[in-house]
Amino acid sequence: MLFYFSEMMQDVRRLGLSEDEIMIVGSSAITACGGRKNNDIEFCVCRHAWKKVPLCVRFRLLFLDHTDLSEHVDLFRNRYLNLGIQDYDLFTHNVFRYYEGIKIVSPEIEYAYKEKLLRPKDTVDLKEIESDLALKNKFDFRALEYIKLFRLSFWNSIYVKLRVIFWKGFEKIHRLPKLFLGGG
Repeated sequence: MLFYFSEMMQDVRRLGLSEDEIMIVGSSAITACGGRKNNDIEFCVCRHAWKKVPLCVRFRLLFLDHTDLSEHVDLFRNRYLNLGIQDYDLFTHNVFRYYEGIKIVSPEIEYAYKEKLLRPKDTVDLKEIESDLALKNKFDFRALEYIKLFRLSFWNSIYVKLRVIFWKGFEKIHRLPKLFLGGG
């Protein structure tokens, strides 16, 4: 059972968002599988719905990864960016499950997030998952391999783009001979 779910839904309605435009993220994904009680609830918004979010909230999210909407509800933007996963990817690659008709991020992604950060509270959660066989069986650890590949492809694409930008700039500055540019 997710605590603060109804409080989150009130905030979602107050923002004018529909149920299919949001996804629950954070440790609530592990709570929904039978993990520890969640202390708060976080969600993100799909790309096309950001225009519904008030400008002052969007502005705050340019500088912060999340903002408090109420005492126990936070709105996140690109929570899993350190894994190479943007909010857009969560919605388009179907890396979610459903909880009472609302999308909730796959617990494997939250597991990978906690594994990457290893804050004290994360190590407690990871130990709980490892020690609780019933909870551990609800995870598809093969999905973690997909996440690692996804992360590699994300950073590889960034690397390729930066390399192309650098090379194009270098080419313009130094007017390299045709031979070095792949020509004959």
